[in-house]
Amino acid sequence: MSETPDGRAPAPPASIRTARPRARVTWRSPWTLVVGIISIATLVYVLPPYLTFDPATARNTFLPGFSAHYALILFHVFTGAVAWVTGILQVWPWLLRKFPKVHRFSGLAYVFAGALPTTVVAVVLRTVAGIRDHSVQPGALGLYVAAVLWFGTTLLGYVRARQHRWVAHRRWMTYSVAMSLTTLWNRPVAIFTMAYFPASLPPVLEAIGWFPMILHLGIAHWWVTKRRSAVLEDMLRKTPANPRVKARQLDEAA
Repeated sequence: MSETPDGRAPAPPASIRTARPRARVTWRSPWTLVVGIISIATLVYVLPPYLTFDPATARNTFLPGFSAHYALILFHVFTGAVAWVTGILQVWPWLLRKFPKVHRFSGLAYVFAGALPTTVVAVVLRTVAGIRDHSVQPGALGLYVAAVLWFGTTLLGYVRARQHRWVAHRRWMTYSVAMSLTTLWNRPVAIFTMAYFPASLPPVLEAIGWFPMILHLGIAHWWVTKRRSAVLEDMLRKTPANPRVKARQLDEAA
């Protein structure tokens, strides 16, 4: 290959230049659609009894003398619904690529109107349930751990976004959304067991306190370590950043 007059090698032809990785389009991310449909279907089943704001329609047993019990349940249900809906938006590649501002605002809603408040109230409600039943419910410890992990991964994801460390932000928010989806298991499995295998309910409740958390974190870890995000890589190329932050991002992406 001949050199240019200034002694440098000429640029390769456009036909053989490395092309930018293209972001996955919606139909190439069917998991987003599947998880979204399952989440919405679950909300359609769970929410109606609470939309009346009548304690008599709730699927709960209240702690006698604790008037705030129902209010806490309502708060938990609605903040959990916000977390589910906005969490799906957070991991939707098409939305991040086409409407980054919507991604950003839905992320703030996920963090401050969904995940963080609902995990705190979940711990309170689990403690109240133990007081009501005069015993620790099966699976309660696993649910406590899941709530703490969900809170922690969400907070770390938000902090990394504030630091413009997008690779780490993607990692921690993936873990956070994975933790949010563990609650999709609890109610259907418990209802099925109570209907057909009531004698097996305690070990089943113990299992759903731990198994979904372990499974979802394993899948999330595989996702962030084995799959690259074309949208994120494109953002890192186009977004100017502080040199120290840029170096940290490149190190995290390696």
